[in-house]
Amino acid sequence: MALTAATDMYTKKMCRYPALSQPSHAPTASVFRYCAQLTQTFDFAYGLAHCSPSVTGINFAHFTQRPLTVRLNRSASMKPIQLPLGVRLRDDATFINYYPGANAAALGYVERLCEAEAGWTESLIYLWGKDGVGRTHLLQAACLRFEQIGEPAVYLPMAELIDQGVALFDNLEQYELVCLDDLQAIVGKPEWEEALFHLFNRLRDSGRRLLIAASQSPRELPVKLPDLKSRLTMALVFQMRGLSDEDKLRALQLRASRRGLHLTDEVGHFILTRGTRSMSALFDLLETLDQASLQAQRKLTIPFLKETLGW
Repeated sequence: MALTAATDMYTKKMCRYPALSQPSHAPTASVFRYCAQLTQTFDFAYGLAHCSPSVTGINFAHFTQRPLTVRLNRSASMKPIQLPLGVRLRDDATFINYYPGANAAALGYVERLCEAEAGWTESLIYLWGKDGVGRTHLLQAACLRFEQIGEPAVYLPMAELIDQGVALFDNLEQYELVCLDDLQAIVGKPEWEEALFHLFNRLRDSGRRLLIAASQSPRELPVKLPDLKSRLTMALVFQMRGLSDEDKLRALQLRASRRGLHLTDEVGHFILTRGTRSMSALFDLLETLDQASLQAQRKLTIPFLKETLGW
């Protein structure tokens, strides 16, 4: 199925880059970039290789989504971990696909956390801010980075998994990286707070890394367990801020370029003035336009947007 989808995508993209099928023309930079993306796409379709850091921004949404965990190299003494089904990492949630705006420091430290020599102080990071500021993107990007280097990592969106119960935290110290999203969903609940406190200690004692995201700062969270409150304040804390309109335009252009699309300033501003303002919705809109552009074999222009989106 993945190979068929990749083949179909290649056929359609050939029309977008006619120089690929015309040897008499010198290939453009866009052609070379697409060839690299296409090669990586087929590698993924076959499952033969991980994305290299230079092409981690490729969006494989046309094919499949990865499960929430990555490969585990367990010893015989390790207990198997039964993980919940239905949670997925977005393949386009990569560091190279992230436009930081005012969040450059947070991005830099999260990338540092993914390095082998990161110490415990750098291995406990807490990101907080409103929805749509990129918290989830950075958590998932960290998991995907660990996947590329063959290290086990797990991403747990607590708002979705709270019904699984506190046993969800059992044996998580087997992972090199644990990412807890939407922490605010479990604070204030005694059994969850105690389980999280013990998880903190196990991860610290085993030298693992913990990346947390929440809607509030550690001091603002209504944590009842004093010891847990103390653990949270030990983290490197970053407030994630929303992008300005100019930054949103650049973020859209970055994401479009990763898809092989050219998004002009004029068309980008048209999208921002007519469409919704949240980045997740804007990226979903861009995916819709990418699919429509492939099918119609047309560039992204204002008339095409009006026709496709009914604006």
